[in-house]
Amino acid sequence: MKVGDSVTYTVVVTNSGNVTVKGITLEDALMAEADAPEAFDLAVGASKTVTYTYTVSQDDVDAGKIENTATATGKDPKNNNVTASDDAEVDR
Repeated sequence: MKVGDSVTYTVVVTNSGNVTVKGITLEDALMAEADAPEAFDLAVGASKTVTYTYTVSQDDVDAGKIENTATATGKDPKNNNVTASDDAEVDR
């Protein structure tokens, strides 16, 4: 891994529950704002895939890895927050 290399992330948000989740937003510190999807809804069993590219920085090289966490947050039919997150690490 060197400065300027590209890392492609694929984030899949899946509604594995038993109700539709609305107004889902995706937060990911490494995703450029332009790559972030607008809020979306997911029916039971449905998924949304978001793919984006991240450019390796000097800080990543110095750390010897890239750590990333994506968090999806939406609302259930009773207007309660539904949140899930997952992380990934890219090593040298």
